[in-house]
Amino acid sequence: MPTSAEFKALKAATYWAWDATDMGYYVFAPDASNTAGKIVEETNGLTKADALLFFPAAGYGNGGNLSYVGSSGRYWSGSQPSDDTGKAHQMSFDNSDVGPQLDNSRSNGRSVRPVYLR
Repeated sequence: MPTSAEFKALKAATYWAWDATDMGYYVFAPDASNTAGKIVEETNGLTKADALLFFPAAGYGNGGNLSYVGSSGRYWSGSQPSDDTGKAHQMSFDNSDVGPQLDNSRSNGRSVRPVYLR
């Protein structure tokens, strides 16, 4: 799983386009019309096949309930705070923004997005 630092680097080095049909973010390499670190509402002519990654808005679990499916996502990182082993870092987003890295209780349900780096 990506570490917290790798999620931050991914957000800073790419741009993210929300897809309302597929309900999630496609992640693209920067180009002439979109700079790194930008969140956009359209893919500006790029196709889904051009995307580096896709993060479905799978929602998240809290207290046995699954919430915000189709409009939000929270993904565990492979990092945890050094001062609290009961928590882990996560990347969160909704249909308008990719949020900051947050710490959350490891007992909550979050998605996992394995990534193979070459």
